[in-house]
Order: sequence, then structure tokens, then C-alpha cells
Amino acid sequence: MQNHPKQPYALPIPSPDDGPLYRVTSDWSYVWKINRRTYRLRVPRGFEFDGASVPWWMWSLLRVPPDGLHRAAALAHDYLYRHVGRVPLGHQQELIRGKWMDCTSPWLREEADALFARILRECGVSMVRRRLMYLGVRIFGKSSWKTRIV
Repeated sequence: MQNHPKQPYALPIPSPDDGPLYRVTSDWSYVWKINRRTYRLRVPRGFEFDGASVPWWMWSLLRVPPDGLHRAAALAHDYLYRHVGRVPLGHQQELIRGKWMDCTSPWLREEADALFARILRECGVSMVRRRLMYLGVRIFGKSSWKTRIV
């Protein structure tokens, strides 16, 4: 059974650097399974993210706008990057015996990028576009991962 993540509700807001910026208007969560285990990532209302923060030249080359089918993937990815993989308690959980329990292990950058690719696929982003977007975060994301301050 294919999971289809709910797209987050987000409003465009003014950005200090004239790039796209959005604010999540309600809590958003993504649930997925790996090896019979169920996990949930929660992003709180009010979180601000920049959509697909690809360089402007890639927008025209790949025809990837800052918003679209990839909004959910961009939100989850930006949230993990903003926290450099150390998600606040209550926002990263595992379902154990019917109850959501907090996970405290930090994410690796590779795991955050893999989740981005997974959500892109589940949201219906084409194979070519999602592979290029994944490659983009792998190549250009390293400096953003290390420089984020929570």
C-alpha cells in the first residue's frame, strides 16, 4: 500500500532575502514504516521554511518551482536540517504497542536526504525530477547542515 503524505498548509510570507518563504499554518506530521516499525515526524504550526531551496538557475533548468507536489518533502527536509538532525522531543516518535514514544537518536544528514527522496516519491514527483532534486540536496546541502543553529 502506497502512503500519500498530506501536503502541509503553508502561507507565503515576506522573506528578508527576497527568496520564497512559507509559514506552516497547522501542525503537520508524516508517518512511515521501515522494517515493521512505524515512525512519525511532526512539524509544529508556525515553522518557517523556504520550500525547495534550490539555486535559481536550477529552477529554470529542472523546472522546479519553490512550491508544488514536493512541498511536504521540502518541509520535512527543512525541519530536519534546521535542527541539524536533533529534533525536539515530541516531534520524532516511534509507535510502540499502540503508543507514540519519543525517539531521541539524532538523524544523519544522509537519512534526512533519504526521507526527502521517499516523500518526493510518495507525493507523486516524477522519477527524473526527484532524482535530480535528491542529487541537489546531496551536493549542495552539506554547508546548510553544518551551519544551522537551532
